[in-house]
Amino acid sequence: MTEFDAELSKIKVPPDRQRKTMSKEKIDSLAVSLQTKGQLQNIVVVREPDETFTLVAGLRRLTAATKLGWTTIRAIDKSGLSELQLEEIELDENLEREQLNYPDECRAKLRIWEIRHRLYGETVEEVAERYDEARGSFWEDARLAKAIETIPELAKKKNKTQAQSALRLIQRRM
Repeated sequence: MTEFDAELSKIKVPPDRQRKTMSKEKIDSLAVSLQTKGQLQNIVVVREPDETFTLVAGLRRLTAATKLGWTTIRAIDKSGLSELQLEEIELDENLEREQLNYPDECRAKLRIWEIRHRLYGETVEEVAERYDEARGSFWEDARLAKAIETIPELAKKKNKTQAQSALRLIQRRM
């Protein structure tokens, strides 16, 4: 796993990214930060056989660097890790960085729990503790993520509290 300057033109962004939306204002703010303070965190990529790179984590930084007209960005190559380990890195970064919208946050928590259980045998309590969150809150978010898969209208609620209330109401009616 080596650190290097990657050419932006050689970095591919997979279409199935966990983060579905990004705030233009937040990208603009990040671009200002990159311009004034420099890049504080590497993006994470894997090297492909054709000498291009696939982005694992750092889409906001990559977008801001592109906006600034940079030609390279500092990256770390995580080639050799399993698909689950790479997905864990992406989810972990999204949960630790800019606030996700609540459907994406809930899906990320559910998926990170599934991955950490599969890779390390961790329980929901252990994963919640890793993110410094109460087990009940983490569990409720994972449950909401599963519900959104079958009841997509829940993702259209104004906030997570309203979505969870709507889910409880639906469950009582069943």
